[in-house]
Amino acid sequence: MSEGEVALTWIGHASFLIQFTDLNVLVDPNFANWLFLLKRLRRAGLHLKDLPSAELVLLTHAHFDHFHKPTLRRLPSPASPSCPGVWRI
Repeated sequence: MSEGEVALTWIGHASFLIQFTDLNVLVDPNFANWLFLLKRLRRAGLHLKDLPSAELVLLTHAHFDHFHKPTLRRLPSPASPSCPGVWRI
């Protein structure tokens, strides 16, 4: 990628990979085929083994389909999970 370009890859459901020239960000990574009793309708659009190392993982909220602990444990290093705070104006 050239300086100033951004690449956005939809992985599936709410999971995205956002790539800047010097930073990879994962949003709500979830690579599970099953979530409790719910089966994923389509497989993730990217295999976990093909995922580039992410410097930041953004977790939008703590629902099981967005905050998937088994996926977080399997992410390539160095990933730093971050959960945004709730702000009231």
